[in-house]
Amino acid sequence: MVKAVEYDLTTRIGLDKSAEHFRYMDDKWLFTRDYPEKISTKAGFKDVSVFPLGTRCFKEQTEVNLRLFGGSDTSSLPDFAWKILESYDASFSMEWKKELFFEGSIIFRT
Repeated sequence: MVKAVEYDLTTRIGLDKSAEHFRYMDDKWLFTRDYPEKISTKAGFKDVSVFPLGTRCFKEQTEVNLRLFGGSDTSSLPDFAWKILESYDASFSMEWKKELFFEGSIIFRT
């Protein structure tokens, strides 16, 4: 599973999305928060909002990765691993969770 995640992340980094395999990927982008802000100005938008879809960053993303890359459910990790992930999620304030997120939405306004 780790190799699949590594390949997936390596593939998504960068702006060139012309390779054939991108036709079959749902989500194609990894970028910093300021990237949408930069392109929104070039495209003529007046405002852009970037926000997370979840606030349990580590646990939720691990659940997603297990399903997508490992083809397994949450029972494939031992209880102690879930407790570690939950402690990571609990250690960040809500302000930081809004900055550190694995999945989000972008709204461009004219």
